[in-house]
Amino acid sequence: MKFWFDTLRSRLLLTLVTYALYLLLYIATDSVARDYYLGGGYPAWGYVIDIVTTSS
Repeated sequence: MKFWFDTLRSRLLLTLVTYALYLLLYIATDSVARDYYLGGGYPAWGYVIDIVTTSS
């Protein structure tokens, strides 16, 4: 377990993985968050769709 706390990069990676798991758990267990993030209420989805569908 010492490996994860040896370097700043390892601690950052562990922090990001923990945050991602927490966010997925939050979305999976909270119906309001699920509707917001997966139901189109999240503004970033509009930007992603615009980028994907806009041809340059």
